[in-house]
Amino acid sequence: MISIRPATRADALAFWGRLPPMSFRGLAAVDETGGIVGMAGYYLASGVAVLWTDHRDGMRPRDILRGAAAVVDLTRRLGIEVVALVEGDAEERAARHFGFEPAGRLWRLAS
Repeated sequence: MISIRPATRADALAFWGRLPPMSFRGLAAVDETGGIVGMAGYYLASGVAVLWTDHRDGMRPRDILRGAAAVVDLTRRLGIEVVALVEGDAEERAARHFGFEPAGRLWRLAS
């Protein structure tokens, strides 16, 4: 079973082996052994929240969607524009499910 909790700097280091180039607020997906198997969150750029997700092979689609729902909920509470880069058919279906609409190269979370 995967648990989802607020991400820490240590989680980022464990997952990517380095810190990301920008500050972010996010969530970590943790497996039963305590390993980080997914990260999702957002960073701010010019007053816009840029949402991102990243996960390892082996995460069940159900757990991926649970994590995505949690981070979308987190960004909705910000009260500012939220965008995401969406690549692939499955990701596009998920983005539409969570209320994102195509807006050029990026997808925008509908108000």
